[in-house]
Amino acid sequence: MTDREAIENLKILNGFKVSLSKKQRDQYIARRYREEAEVLDMAIAALEKQEPVEPTEIDEDYGYFRCAHCGSMITAIDLLENHEYCLKCGQHLKWEQGEQL
Repeated sequence: MTDREAIENLKILNGFKVSLSKKQRDQYIARRYREEAEVLDMAIAALEKQEPVEPTEIDEDYGYFRCAHCGSMITAIDLLENHEYCLKCGQHLKWEQGEQL
């Protein structure tokens, strides 16, 4: 990006009138919106993974459980509650008190 392009972009962000056509302005705004929407989606997904969810398909006999977020099967060899996060997707896990293999 050139200095001139950076100045034009800053003016658009500040609401100043610049020498861009309506089509150019619309394209710029659409691109910025897509980029900002992607960043917000990533932030929301990261925050949602921090909200604990209970694993599913807990099988104490075979020592595994399934992550409710990504569906991965996780093998445990000790207390289930020692697995605070899914090993594949990082989802925070919530266990009932005293649940163990």
